[in-house]
Amino acid sequence: MNDDLVIEQLKRFIDRIEARFDHIELMMKHHQEMDNERHKFLSETIAELKAEVADHEARLRTVSDAATQFKVLAGLATGGYLLGVCIPQGEVVGAGEVGDLEVRSAHHAD
Repeated sequence: MNDDLVIEQLKRFIDRIEARFDHIELMMKHHQEMDNERHKFLSETIAELKAEVADHEARLRTVSDAATQFKVLAGLATGGYLLGVCIPQGEVVGAGEVGDLEVRSAHHAD
């Protein structure tokens, strides 16, 4: 009878160990599923953030180009204004080629 008791205790012990292994396997499966969902979510989020960064870079490039164009136009306008202020009574006469310009003042006698 003592042997039957030991055998019964061993069977219960084995059943508890198997139940624990089943529980651990179930928990591991659940954690794996959660990790997969997290990985999918993070991958999608990274893709969205990369798209946003690309959009922001394009917008910054556009604004930078517009600012550069404005500076050039403002510089040209200021340069034209200064040319008009510096030579208010003179005339610019071309000598036939670009860059060969001379200024004749109204006070200069030819």
